Order: sequence, then structure tokens, then C-alpha cells
Amino acid sequence: MARLRRSAEIADFSSAGLARVFGQEGFVPETGVLPPEVEALDSSHPLRTLIPLFLLELPVSRTDAQRVVDVAELAALGLVEDGDPVRPLWGFVPSGDAVFVSDREDGGGADHVMGVTPSSALLGNLTLRGPVRRALDLGTGGGIQAFLLNGHAEHVVATDVSARALDAARFNLALNGVSGIELRQGSWLEPVAGERFDLVVCNPPFVVSPAGRYVYRDSGLHADELVQRLVAELPALLEEGGTAQLLLSWVIRDGEDWPDPVARWVSGNGCDAVLLRYRIDDPAGYAAHWNRGDAQTADEWTRWYEDELGAVAIAYGALALRRRPGGGGFGAAEVVSDRVVPASAHVERLLAAQALLSTATDEDLLDHRFALAPEHRLDQALTSSEGAWLVERAVLRLRGGLGFEAEIDAFGAALLARLDTGLSLRAVLEEALVDVGRPRAELHAAAVPLVRGMLERGFLTAR
Repeated sequence: MARLRRSAEIADFSSAGLARVFGQEGFVPETGVLPPEVEALDSSHPLRTLIPLFLLELPVSRTDAQRVVDVAELAALGLVEDGDPVRPLWGFVPSGDAVFVSDREDGGGADHVMGVTPSSALLGNLTLRGPVRRALDLGTGGGIQAFLLNGHAEHVVATDVSARALDAARFNLALNGVSGIELRQGSWLEPVAGERFDLVVCNPPFVVSPAGRYVYRDSGLHADELVQRLVAELPALLEEGGTAQLLLSWVIRDGEDWPDPVARWVSGNGCDAVLLRYRIDDPAGYAAHWNRGDAQTADEWTRWYEDELGAVAIAYGALALRRRPGGGGFGAAEVVSDRVVPASAHVERLLAAQALLSTATDEDLLDHRFALAPEHRLDQALTSSEGAWLVERAVLRLRGGLGFEAEIDAFGAALLARLDTGLSLRAVLEEALVDVGRPRAELHAAAVPLVRGMLERGFLTAR
């Protein structure tokens, strides 16, 4: 494994190396097809061999493969079938500074082990990354989240119902030089019953489907019942102040707004909750997304959604829960669907805001001090009128994290700038009485909802 990892490093088989070939970060080529960017590489370039073999699931000549790796050792590890040509048996995909094995597109059957996917990248980017004592990766699959947790947790437990997935996780952790993670087999909370953790992450089989084809995708439970159960049961695994983060899909029925179902699930569970919605599809669109190239199955799923579930839409997103005495705040926000960047600090601000806003009265907020998020930026569009520049539109943006933005007027912009100096909201408004010339009650009525909204979306944080 050490030699294999070293061969990958020498060959620049990394996220950065792939970005140099394809011209963009995170590009995933279609399997079974040799893209022109790879075809254009010199035949002696190591990636001219490794990309087809491990990313594209294509056979390569034994001579070419042997120049880059020890083919006999790869065969002994079960990654390839030795011969001429050499044929891949598993995928071998770089992500950041690590490399993970996963099943080929048609491999593994019901116990198919996924690699680094958009959903695993999303969960990894949303996960809080502060130091913790005990962390749990619930449903670890190939061990990607467990690998990430190892960087900031003293002890990591990773569970999965699939022995095959745990074998892949064990391989991946060893391949990347990680030891000490405790792998346990069992269904959901059974392997950790009675234990508590500071941080729990979970990328469950969240797809709302009438089928039970893949363990990683289909829960086997009705509709969105699995994520309902997880939302109800995860708080029991958390230490006070602990956080659970999971991905989910949920059904929206006639007369419901998109956050309503999840708001019902979290009600009374003793946690503050933040729901982030990344996409929402009508039943036909959702069915087509999960059954690409299979129109008949997509039609069957669509009828099931509409006739049996009464669904008008199905949403996909992420939920963060923080256990707290008296917890019960709930916030929801839409996020741009293709935005997958590190957002740990932003999620932390959103959870902290719910803890404050669920109990703080308007009078309480007046005596708080606030600061703007470090990544804020105010963009203004101006037009010339009678020899002066007039602000036509002003947008406050968060350049990092979840990338939220909000239109803001001159009063709001001035208020936030003054708050960022460390003054209380009450003190800032007292200053504004003279400058703005509006009654105190009117200023308070305008400022407090603005501050609440800015806190809810992470533009502001309480000092």
C-alpha cells in the first residue's frame, strides 16, 4: 500500500494533477470514454496510463501499466486483473491529498461501495472541523468521512451494515496512512447504542425510492422514513453541545412549504436545527435524476411518488442538529446547488444564531454586540445623476462558506458597519437618532428584524 501510494504521488495522480489535465477542479470524466485531454498527453506521461485504468475503467497495456506501478502487487491487492491488457477491478480516485478505492460503475452489486461523490464532498465541506474528543461516522461506506474526522477528533468510530463497505474503508484508511479508527458492523445506531459523541456525521441512503437495489442509496424503508428516524434518534447519541450533521431527501406534499416536513421532525428533539436546501425537483425530475437512461423505471417511480406518496416535490439538502438544554431553534435556507466549498465556520455561525434567536427577545438583542463575518463584502452598483453618483443597488455577500447574499439599503449598510466596531445595537441606534432623524421606536422596528435576519444567515455573529 505504501508503494502504491508513493507511485500515485510520483505520477501526480492527485486532485491538483487531475485539475492540470482537465483544466478544472473536481472534474469527473465519463467512464469508458477516453477524453481528448487525456488522449493529448504524451504516451510516457504516468497519467496517460493511470487515468484510463482507474478513473475511466479502461484496460491498458501491461507494458504501460508496469512503467507506473507494480502490476503484480496491484493484482495481489485485488485492484486489477493481471494480464495483457491489465484490467481494473476497482476504481482508485484522488481527492485532495488522499486517494480512495471504490467500486467500478458496475461493481459490487447491492453492496456497491461509492467513492468520492458530490454528496460525500458536500458533507465533508459542511462538517464542523473544530477539535472534538469522540466522533462517529454513521454509515461510513468507503471511509471517506472517517478519514476526514481523523484530522480533528481524538477518537473516531465508523459503522456500516455492509461488511464489504467496511473492508473498503479499512483498505482506504490504511492506504492513506490512518490508523486507530474503530470500525464496527451493524445497522444504524445498534453498534453504538448507549454511547455518546461530540460530533456525528452521516451520509445515509437518503434517496426516496420504491426500490431496494443498492445499500448505499436505498434504505428499504417507506419514502423518507429513514431520515425521519435518524432525526428522532441522533440526539440520543450526542453529548450536551454535540452536533450531528447528515444529508437527506424529503417529500413535500400539497399545501406544504419546503422546510415544513423537516421542521415537524425536529420539533421537540432537544436540538437547535439548521436545514440547508440544495435542490428541489418535481416527481418526474427527481425520478429521472436517479434513473438516467432508464425511462421506464423513471416513469414507475414518478407514478409511485404522485399516486402513493402524494408528493408534489422532493427536496435534497443537509441538516445540522446541536443538542442543547432548551434547544429548539430552527432555521432554513436555500443554497446554490453547485456550491461545494468548505463551510464549517458558516454552519457554526448558523447553529450559534439559532441558540441565541430561539430565546432572545427584541429587547435582549438591543444590548448584544455583533460582528460581521470575516468573508463579508458589500458590492454597490451606482448611476450618475445630476453630477453625483447614486447607489442603484447594494448587495452584501459572503465570499466564503455558503455564499449567501442579501440586498441592503443605506440604513442597513451603515448599521452593520457600526455594529462591526463593537458597539451594542442599542448604542448604534442611539447614535443614529441624530443622523437619521427618525423616531427611536421606528429605528428599533427597522433594525431588530434586520439583525435577526443577518444572524439567521450567518452574516453576523454575536460577540
